[in-house]
Amino acid sequence: MLGNSVTILPQDWSFLWSHELYFSPTEKGIWFFRPLFKGMVWLGYQAFGYHHSLWMFFQWFLILASIFIGTRTFYSHPQSLKKGYVFSLLSVSCIAFYLPSLVWMGEGMMNIPQVFLLSLAVFLFFHSNLWAQIMSLFCFLLALGFKESSAFLPLFLIGKLLAENTFNRRWKWLIPHFVLMGAYLIFRLGLVPMNPGYMPQISFSHLLKPIFFFGAALCLPLVVLLIDSYSGNGTLWYLSLRRFCYFTPFISLLVAPHLGHGFFSPGWFFLPGFFTLWSLVISLEIPLVEQISQKRLVVLALFFSLLPVLWKAHELRWWEWRQSQLAVYDWVEKSPNSVTDILIEQCNSSQNSSLTFERVVGGPEHIEHLWKLKHPGLVTVHLVPCDQTSPDKEKTPKHISARWSFPDFITN
Repeated sequence: MLGNSVTILPQDWSFLWSHELYFSPTEKGIWFFRPLFKGMVWLGYQAFGYHHSLWMFFQWFLILASIFIGTRTFYSHPQSLKKGYVFSLLSVSCIAFYLPSLVWMGEGMMNIPQVFLLSLAVFLFFHSNLWAQIMSLFCFLLALGFKESSAFLPLFLIGKLLAENTFNRRWKWLIPHFVLMGAYLIFRLGLVPMNPGYMPQISFSHLLKPIFFFGAALCLPLVVLLIDSYSGNGTLWYLSLRRFCYFTPFISLLVAPHLGHGFFSPGWFFLPGFFTLWSLVISLEIPLVEQISQKRLVVLALFFSLLPVLWKAHELRWWEWRQSQLAVYDWVEKSPNSVTDILIEQCNSSQNSSLTFERVVGGPEHIEHLWKLKHPGLVTVHLVPCDQTSPDKEKTPKHISARWSFPDFITN
């Protein structure tokens, strides 16, 4: 994304409003309509450059701001204050929801500002003055510029109104939000081409895998709350879960676009996870909330959330990825401008066969974008199996090569 927002966008600012993306410096294709995401990456680069820690700090700030805003929505009534505490503690403790978006800048710069703006839109909607309603609508509009799934926000607002028995008093405020939702969906589905790489494929495996992952992840806060407070509270839980049903259309629509794909991104957890947790806490009966042990809640949430994260990080040796990424970045930066061809041999051992160069560092097009960020000319990158260097690709002023064997990146 840096290649698109930093090198291409300043040359043609109309590209901000394009549904296309340069997958390599010279190859453009259909992507998504996410103009504010492109613009945010450009602004982030102007502010933070290549300082990864500053990008992460900014995103962490937006996550905490989103949690704070969500917590404030429970302050309208003294009896709901403890719901706010439960929401904030669960939101921080359910690390599996936000960690993938936090550490992966590309997806995080879509998901995290999107959740922040949607949270702000909800908070403002539940203020009765006209200016708050206008600003709520404006935040909703901005969120649409980051990701298409923002369009379903009015369904969450309906769920919250029904769960809190305020629908009859406030339903008229929903009309502008539904008008914007309808206009956006007509534009997005009717006028903007679909990304061919995200066209769903109806097969058992492509449906079962994301359903299992989302089911396990989104049940996390429910399982934690049940363990903490179920004893003797069956009736209260029945009433709470019945109220939670008001939110199921909204949550289902957040999950639905991710079904039918041959790949799965953990970054997809953040938006549905955050709003599932929020919906669940809204739905809880007050006597049930008063019996929750906050310390036990945090311990349980951290345990169940960290367990799959640490297991997956260990399996993928994730803590070693940074070594490889920095080595490639440093090599590209220090290579001479005269280079036109790069050849990288992939020599992973069988035990690291899943840790491919494309997965850990990026595909050839990503390295070509990185080169363009650091050099005036273009370069062609070739990834080949080990020991398949062709004679015309030996090291010359225009041809350089390297060898990849996770986590080592060996330059010639």
